[in-house]
Order: sequence, then structure tokens, then C-alpha cells
Amino acid sequence: MGGGGSSRAVSSRASHIAILHFVERSCDEGGGVMRGQVIDRSKDRRGRKRWLLRIYLGTHPATGKQRYKSGIVHGTKAVAEAELAKWITQIEQGVVVEPSRMTLGAYLKRWLDAVKPSLSPTTVAKYGDDVERIKRHLGYVPFAKLTPMHVQHLYRALLEDGLEPRSVLHTHRVLHRALNVAVKWHLVPYNVCDAAKPPRPDRFEPRLLAPEELSRLLDAARGTTAYGPIVLAAARSR
Repeated sequence: MGGGGSSRAVSSRASHIAILHFVERSCDEGGGVMRGQVIDRSKDRRGRKRWLLRIYLGTHPATGKQRYKSGIVHGTKAVAEAELAKWITQIEQGVVVEPSRMTLGAYLKRWLDAVKPSLSPTTVAKYGDDVERIKRHLGYVPFAKLTPMHVQHLYRALLEDGLEPRSVLHTHRVLHRALNVAVKWHLVPYNVCDAAKPPRPDRFEPRLLAPEELSRLLDAARGTTAYGPIVLAAARSR
């Protein structure tokens, strides 16, 4: 019985080592720059298989300390290896950079460049306007140190600039979308916009036109396609 248990333990360790060697060899064959590991972390309390992903990023130029990117993935070994491969590709393509070296303004530029191919020119232009608004007030903030307080300050500053609450809300949505991508890229642990409260847009309060106002509107619309709907709406409101 003891011999069987010992054999299983040796077999388990051998399997564990094989996993590490397989992933590192795959990374090295891709150019020898990125070294990645998939490390067995047993199961969590729910019984889900856990894997620690770890990528060596080299040494810090100022401190000389070794730097790593790491994270936990649940699922099969194949799922973990696929996620690691995605991380390595993003880093090698420059999509993922160290947040400590990047400002919010620099990140937003990278994000907009990354999503442009999937957006219409009109949407790209609108996003670009929002990005410029954000950069004007928060572009200097180190990305890794961005807080909900910074975002709340942004909303207040935009309102003080004379922007309508509805436009500020649109800027909030663009920033929220950009930071969601940052979470997926493992640049930040969570989206700080979730803890900020954007302004509510002013509610539209319809009112009936005075008789003289309605008369002027009908005169202006006479002979156009808008005339009929205006007459119909005026009749229903009386």
C-alpha cells in the first residue's frame, strides 16, 4: 500500500514537472523572449481546478529586481495553456505594458488604437472626443494609481467646463468600456468606474405649446413633410 502511494506521488510530481517543461519549451520556440509557466494549484473550495500562470518579464532597469506577470485560471490544463499563450502574444505585440510605467492618457491611446478596426468612423470620432476630454483632466495620472476619486473629479470638472450631464454620462461610458478592456488585459484588477457615480442626465419635461407658438410652428412647417405629423400631434394634445 505504501509503495503504491509513493508511486502515485512520484507520478504526480513527474506530471507536474512535465506541464512546466511543455509550456516553457513552447514559449522558447516562439522566439526565446517570453518564458511562461502553468503551475498546478490543486482545486479551490468549489472543487474547480486551479492553475497559476506566470510569465517572466525580465529585470527592472532601475532596481534590478526580477519582474513577473501572474494570475489564477480555473478549468482544464488546455484552458490554462491557451490563456497563457494569449498573455504572451499580447505582451510581445505591445498590447500589454506595465501599468506602473503608463499614464491613463497613454493607455487610452493604446485602447482606442486597438478597438478602431471594429468601430465605425463616426463612433471612433465620438470616442476620440471623449478620450480627449478625459486626457485633459486625468491624462497625467499613473494608470496603476487611478482611483474612483479621480473619476469622480473628472465628472465634476466636465460639468464645470459646461458639458451637459448627458454628455458627461457618455464620457463615463467610454471610460468604463476602456477600463473593462484593461481588466481583461490584466492591467488592473478591477474597473474603478464601478465605484464612481456619474451624473444623471436631465429629464425631458414635455410641455404644451401656447396657441401663438403652435401657429408659428405650423406656418414654418407648411409645405414640408413635417406639417402633417405636427397637426396630428397638436390635435391629440388638445
